Amino acid sequence: MMGRLVRPRALVVGERIRFDGQVRVILAVSARSITVSDLGKEPRAVPPADLFAADDFEVFGGPGRMPLPSASLLETLPSAVLEKALWWEAHVLEVLHGLPPDAAPGTEPKPEYALALSLTARERAKAAELSAAGHKVSASTVGSQRRSYETGGVLGLADRRAARKTPKYGTVDAEVVAAMQQAISEAVDASTRNGAFLLWRTGEILKSREEAQAVELPSRHNFLASCRFLEIDVQPAHKGSPFEKGHIEKMLSSVGTLFVQFLSGFTGRNTDRRGRRLDRQPLWSLLELQELLDGWLVARWQNRRHDGLRDPSHPGRSFTPNERYAALVEACGYVPVALSGDDYSELLPAVWRAVNDYGIKIKRRTYDSPELTPFRRQDSGVRAKKGLWEIHHDPYDVSRIWVRNHFGDGEWMQAAWKHLRRVPVPFGEMAWDHAARGLPEGTEAEIADAVSDLLARAHAGPGATAKPRRTARDKRVTARTRAAGSSSDVARAQPSSAESVPPPTEDESLAEVIPLGLFDPLEDPWRRK
Repeated sequence: MMGRLVRPRALVVGERIRFDGQVRVILAVSARSITVSDLGKEPRAVPPADLFAADDFEVFGGPGRMPLPSASLLETLPSAVLEKALWWEAHVLEVLHGLPPDAAPGTEPKPEYALALSLTARERAKAAELSAAGHKVSASTVGSQRRSYETGGVLGLADRRAARKTPKYGTVDAEVVAAMQQAISEAVDASTRNGAFLLWRTGEILKSREEAQAVELPSRHNFLASCRFLEIDVQPAHKGSPFEKGHIEKMLSSVGTLFVQFLSGFTGRNTDRRGRRLDRQPLWSLLELQELLDGWLVARWQNRRHDGLRDPSHPGRSFTPNERYAALVEACGYVPVALSGDDYSELLPAVWRAVNDYGIKIKRRTYDSPELTPFRRQDSGVRAKKGLWEIHHDPYDVSRIWVRNHFGDGEWMQAAWKHLRRVPVPFGEMAWDHAARGLPEGTEAEIADAVSDLLARAHAGPGATAKPRRTARDKRVTARTRAAGSSSDVARAQPSSAESVPPPTEDESLAEVIPLGLFDPLEDPWRRK
């Protein structure tokens, strides 16, 4: 179900690559440039970003890196199969990196898993360890599981045979089914409640049963599975305990004092430090702010000396992030490659939908593409999802979705929103849901026009039109969505405040002004007047 090899996990000296129409050899690797051979000329130094972005960039030989595994497909597996796959993952990670995923910080690898040993030696050691613990496996089995994990993540370790059998209630535990049936029967004669109450009541019933206390309600194995595949260590912090991630809080504070306070419309750390009439200042959109922040990070932050970046050999000198990164690249001997576009699509939220004659429907929006033609009204083959298709979408941009080709190699097919041309700027789910609530019986086109009007009114300002005053939620929604795209196009299409608001006439009556009384701190508030 996975895509084809797209790019390597890292580049090292001696690898053969294709770049700029030639097959070259990597001669040297540093943080700022990769030196490659050039036919009949002197070696050529190329910035890593330019090398990876080249259309003809390709690596010959050596293991490649697969796109992220489809973590959303993990929920289609039976709990026993998934538990077995996670068990294998812990052992495979110890073979690959010397430590299991739950190892405490500072833990040293066991001698038999030292990274100085060959991968074959570590696989033999793991086979011996598992066999001694009662799990009879061979070194070849460990190697096979390791290769499956490198190409497919946790999903590659799962026994897919069990997933082909579709039980009556899918992959839900029998105890959960029994508890939910009891919750439904209790609600027959009670007042009408929604599904959230039934899920809560099901959980309470499971807690009261001794034999079902260890049973958990179905949940989604996506963020953590992706982090393990990308070799990212997750260290959760307690809620309301910012001191546990002091380095993050310190960085946010530094960004605030070194960058944010220089912006027009800076609001201060809290309301006590907030200025007056900030809304009258020229304000940046979110996309413009992101561009400014990116430039500041490259020019200032990455070249700013940090007290926490020091070298034991030179304790009296602090280094910049760029200097420390360059030193680490020189020490490890390779340059890591960034995620591909397919990897980012893989990390987006997933839903399951049917591919109909008209396309795909998500929240009263229709998406379609010529690529979907061979799959219309077709079963995806994923039995645990009743033949539906895996769809990934961006909550902050409803203009397009990505559909996984379950009949191919798992590649993505992009489908655009049917009414994309009706709205001048991109927007997210929040704006769509807000407009849809105001039009419960509205068509897809009417909701799209309502969103477009909402964004246009937000940009035009409170005095530009004679339409009803915006509510607090209107302001909150538009503030978070109008900057999803360039607002300059909308600005050119809207009249200025001076053009749209007529000047007051002499006969125009003014509203009655009712003065407020003076506040008396010594007055009895309970005394009748």
